[in-house]
Amino acid sequence: MVTLFDKFNVGNLVLKNRFARSATAERCADEKGFFSKDVYEMYGALARGGTGLIITGYAAVHISGRCGITQPLISDDKFIPQWEKLAGAVHSQGEDCRVLVQLVHGGRQVQADAAPSPVAPSAVKDNLTGVIPKEMTEREILRTIENFADAAMRAKLAGFDGVQIHAAHGYLISAFMSPRSNVRTDQWGDSLENRARFLIEIFRAVRERTGDDFIAGVKLNGDDGMDGGMDILDACYMAKCLAREGVDFIEVSGGTWETPSIKGTCRMNIRTTKKEAYFLDNAKRIKTTVGPSVPVIAVGGFRSLQAMEEAFYAGMSMVSLCRPLIREPDLINKFKLAMKNKADCISCNGCLGVKDGMTRCVKLI
Repeated sequence: MVTLFDKFNVGNLVLKNRFARSATAERCADEKGFFSKDVYEMYGALARGGTGLIITGYAAVHISGRCGITQPLISDDKFIPQWEKLAGAVHSQGEDCRVLVQLVHGGRQVQADAAPSPVAPSAVKDNLTGVIPKEMTEREILRTIENFADAAMRAKLAGFDGVQIHAAHGYLISAFMSPRSNVRTDQWGDSLENRARFLIEIFRAVRERTGDDFIAGVKLNGDDGMDGGMDILDACYMAKCLAREGVDFIEVSGGTWETPSIKGTCRMNIRTTKKEAYFLDNAKRIKTTVGPSVPVIAVGGFRSLQAMEEAFYAGMSMVSLCRPLIREPDLINKFKLAMKNKADCISCNGCLGVKDGMTRCVKLI
């Protein structure tokens, strides 16, 4: 019987198991976008810890889309050496561990000290921050598509196994897909087909620039979790479009900065198995839509091996998790050696509120 611990192919990449480390905001860079020295040890520990696939914290493809001043940049060739060092840390310390860079443009979901002139598909106010972004011109849209392709090529030159295009959580690509934040009436908005166009053109540009041998996956919201946002029917359409383009995998998440926390990305107090896997239903619908040819990764509150196995046997290709690996980077090894069957993480979200230094477990409760 196939298990989560067996090898698995994503595109032409062989993974040693079906566990992925999902991306997070690691607050690991200085004001200029360069890594702090601690980041390499953190990734080395993750690689040694048994995870088959690591997806890095989000990297900004352009300074205008930098979410915060501690977010790393991959927007210029001068950043390639630091990314090369990170890829080397993973490949040298993790036996057969693979690593992808997550690429993002923050859009309107940026901090003022990092990106003082936020842009978005439309000048729609962000209800969390109060920001009213500038509507992007056609020229800015086309240039941003190239920014993603350029960043993907830098990741390839740095020795990464691929990239994940961040099209979830209300950031720029996600905002283009949502009827709540995209009220354009040109080819980049209005209809579902037009709202998908920005993502599809980015994927095509990345694929053309980096080639078929370089993994290109997408993180996609199953729904935005709020009235007027993208819903599961929209998400299934987006996933079908990506499948036709030859996407290597889709990781299904949900929520935006504006989404109520009870429906959001990093839900708290996950103390029972029933509270785990909170995006699984949407992931299953997307898996049914794209069929067996496209791997679908389930994410969202996984804490127990039981819940992860249930998701796998429900049809998920892989499972991904992040907060538990912040506390226990060797959790997957512990699972494999039957040392434990549940993570220590209590979902207090103290790790996400760290102000002094990199994201780390502080265990608030």
